[in-house]
Parts: sequence; structure tokens; C-alpha cells
Amino acid sequence: MRYKNVFWDWNGTVIDDAAASLSAVNAMLADKCLAPITLERYRELIDVPIIRFYERVMDISGESMETLAEKFNAYYEEFLPECPVRSETRSLLLKLSKLGVRQYVFSSSEKGIIESGIERYGLGGIFSEVLGASDRRVESKVERTAAFFARERLKASESVFIGDMAHDAETARAVGADCILVACGHQSISALLQTGAPTVEDTASLEKAIFEQQ
Repeated sequence: MRYKNVFWDWNGTVIDDAAASLSAVNAMLADKCLAPITLERYRELIDVPIIRFYERVMDISGESMETLAEKFNAYYEEFLPECPVRSETRSLLLKLSKLGVRQYVFSSSEKGIIESGIERYGLGGIFSEVLGASDRRVESKVERTAAFFARERLKASESVFIGDMAHDAETARAVGADCILVACGHQSISALLQTGAPTVEDTASLEKAIFEQQ
């Protein structure tokens, strides 16, 4: 295996939380007396920055991104305890760790929330660093990731990004690294395929994809 650095997206990739996010969104829609959306529709509309998604599903006139994030997270945290780490992902994390591969979390979610999740899910000691956001606005992670690559002098040819959204492929491209997308998270497979990045149906197929990428 040629990869020395593996960058994991958190939501929808390491943890299976698309349904929890949908429940939170539907609670926000209910607050506005709007009809709920299906998981399929959610996966078609989701985007980063997340403000684009909110504009597609509800009228957010007069509401700041901070207010929307606060409302979403209040509901999301109710459903979070039901969200597991994907079993195949856990096994792969442990295998890569034993092989001495450096693993990182790169996420648009707040760093502190991810760090708490790492401990809650028993993944302490797996990740070398968490590249999370400083707030809950769910914005682009391209600049943060590029700055990290430059600071750590990482080689793109030795790095691969794993995620469940087109934005993850965008982030990988920004630093010249490979990317593998999983189609069981937050975004539809049609959106993922449009990126041109290798896409697998589920996390069970990830290990083969990572070790075959040469």
C-alpha cells in the first residue's frame, strides 16, 4: 500500500448519521409548518457550504447561519446517540493503524464535537490530528486542509481522502491527492459520480479500494 496518510471525513463516512441529520432537518421544517423531506431528497439537495442546502428547503430570510446551526444542532444532538460507527470502517481504521498509516479526520463539523465523538466511540489513539472547524456553520474545508498539507509538508502522492460528498473530492483535488467516495452517506451516488473520483457503494468495499489504488 502506497498511502502513508489517510484523511477521513467524519459525518456519513466514519459515523452513520445521515438519518439523524435528516430527522433534525425535518424538525426544523416542522417548526416552519413545512412538510418533511425524504432521505432520498435530502441526499439530492445536501451541499457544502450548508447554507446552500437550507436555501433549497426552507425560507431562511432574516436568519443567520449561526442561528440555523444552533437550531440544527439542538435537534441533531437528540438523535446522535443512535448513530453508530460503521463496523467495516472501525475494522479498517484499526488495520491501517496497525500498519503505521497516519490517519486524520478532515471535517466541516466543529473540532470539539468530533473529538468528543472519537472518545465516545472508542477511537482514541487512531487519529494523528482532527482538522475540524472552529464553529458549527459547516463551511468549506479546502483552505484548512491545504494549509495543513503545506505546514506538515505532506506528499499528495502518499495521501488519500475518504468521504461521502462531492466536497470531499474537491478538497482532495485542492491538494493534489487521491479520493475515494462512499455512496452510503449524506450525498446521492449521482452527485458523487459526477466528481470523477472512484466511488464505492458502501464502507465494506473501502478496504479493497484503498489497497488497490496504485
